[in-house]
Amino acid sequence: MISEGAIILCTEVSEYFAQIITEYLSQELPEGAKIIPIERQTFGGVEHYYRIGIDNNSDLFGKDVIFVGSTHSDLEIAELYRVGCAISGYGARRIIFCIPFFGYSTMERATKPGEIVTAKAIARQFSFIPLATMGNTFLLTDLQVEWYITLKATVNDLNCPLKKYSLKKLIN
Repeated sequence: MISEGAIILCTEVSEYFAQIITEYLSQELPEGAKIIPIERQTFGGVEHYYRIGIDNNSDLFGKDVIFVGSTHSDLEIAELYRVGCAISGYGARRIIFCIPFFGYSTMERATKPGEIVTAKAIARQFSFIPLATMGNTFLLTDLQVEWYITLKATVNDLNCPLKKYSLKKLIN
């Protein structure tokens, strides 16, 4: 069962999708769900600063956190990784990464010598996010069709369909 409601974090680009998830979970879970903002600043046009909008370092301790963000750009990938590491470091009980668009998903194998298998490299990068107490789960979704789980914890390839209502079942 989710502890004291779901905490939702999101990248700027995925805020709309995070709102939909929050509204859905607020209706489905007795404990509800809330979005916590992430403060972002850019320095010198290249360095990025992030701060999760919490008052105390213990605010995420023992909590279930859903982090919504696409991988359509290198900046989004870096934010998912960096903030994901911080969520784990602040003691989250479980982290569910909900990725509404997995960029580079068609680059899952090399077809010519020397090609970089970018989807695999990103999956490996995400597998290095420290595990929360009850693990990390990655939901890769395709907003055009049914939702799919393709990565879980340390990047196991499950390839099993996931209906919309299953997000509730996953956190129960």
